Amino acid sequence: MNENNLLDFIRKMQDSTDYLGIDELEDQYVYKIYARNAYAGVWLKGKNGFLISRYKIGPRPYLFIEYHWDTGEPLGTVKPLGLIEKCPFAIKESYNDIEKQKILEYLDKLEENNPVVNGVNSLQNRKMAAIAFEQRLAAQSRKPRRRRIYQQEF
Repeated sequence: MNENNLLDFIRKMQDSTDYLGIDELEDQYVYKIYARNAYAGVWLKGKNGFLISRYKIGPRPYLFIEYHWDTGEPLGTVKPLGLIEKCPFAIKESYNDIEKQKILEYLDKLEENNPVVNGVNSLQNRKMAAIAFEQRLAAQSRKPRRRRIYQQEF
């Protein structure tokens, strides 16, 4: 399988109604998900969202909540596809750095071990995209900027 299979999966999921509804989910269980920023997440019933490991800029993830599709636009971005397991961590409002790191590693490992498309490492794809984005931002900041001089007419 290759990256085209992941793109085909993403296109299919955009219009798919084949996902678990809010009432079918168990609080603090991990699900395989189709989401904007991850493919595994812990369902948090009180937030109507999933705790995920998000890569945005660079190689370091952070904890983030994405909301169930059925919460509606523009926030609903997650379609849960199937149960993985009960989350072994106590879910709370904030974590120290060590706790955050353990949860991030746990979620990343689950995504790697439960691919949404067989043969595709979506975690590696997300990391590489975030690193490439960081490099583009760095390159832009090094470019000399042209200053526009405006003349005021009287």
